[in-house]
Amino acid sequence: MFQELLEEIRITDKMLTESREKNYSENIDINQDNWLEIAQERSEAFRKEHSKTLDEVTKSILTNFDHLDTKEKKLLIETIGGTDNLKDMLRLTEEYDTIENKILLLIISNVSADIRDTMLELNDIVDLAAKNKIAYKKIIKKYLPIADDTNKHGGMGSMKSYLTRMVE
Repeated sequence: MFQELLEEIRITDKMLTESREKNYSENIDINQDNWLEIAQERSEAFRKEHSKTLDEVTKSILTNFDHLDTKEKKLLIETIGGTDNLKDMLRLTEEYDTIENKILLLIISNVSADIRDTMLELNDIVDLAAKNKIAYKKIIKKYLPIADDTNKHGGMGSMKSYLTRMVE
């Protein structure tokens, strides 16, 4: 099961990378007034084109995660972290949209390209959990042992350090 999941992740990322290079890599002239709009439209079109595949791989990851041992979980996080596209595109469908899955997916994604986005997302999850009286600290503590301790953005801290601060 574990090797098949890793293979699904690698194949999906390869397909996303090839699609992005083939269909979504045309240069954008940032001197144009609407360059940001063009970039956003292109990104949305890319996500929409691959939404079913992204939903399926996210579902596979979430439904299998708790069946993995700690070593496999860490390897899964490392594998996803090494992807070119998938790490920033995992998403929850309505069926899987729970506080626990939001936290787990954030840990699995392991710090986005912009660390501030990760911090804001984590704060939003905690606020939503508190509003709905969900024991988010218990969930974070459950997954804290497998959170990556690598400081990816200089002095900004690691995923594990962010989560640790949330439960202190």
